[in-house]
Amino acid sequence: MNHPEDQRLPEERNRLKTRIIKAIYDDERISAAFFGGSVGNGTEDLYSDIDLRIIAQPDQLQTLTEHKIEMAGKWSDILFIENAHLSRLLVVHYTNFIKMDLFF
Repeated sequence: MNHPEDQRLPEERNRLKTRIIKAIYDDERISAAFFGGSVGNGTEDLYSDIDLRIIAQPDQLQTLTEHKIEMAGKWSDILFIENAHLSRLLVVHYTNFIKMDLFF
């Protein structure tokens, strides 16, 4: 059973996606990016997370992965992080209860 507050999750997810798209567009270190999974193919449901793939400029990959937590924190307020020790993956849980898997 869905909690009534959960009905806001798609709107929260869309706001986060908009902030991410703008930030990536403005970041010259990034060659390209795309949403994967259900968000990427338009089949997301109420509880879908965001799978974000970032393709860095070759000489910027190390810098981006070293600052991935800082980058993710600019998009929304972070509640907690999983897998921070992995260089090319970051799992972020935001305070708005949206989860994002960030891959480089």
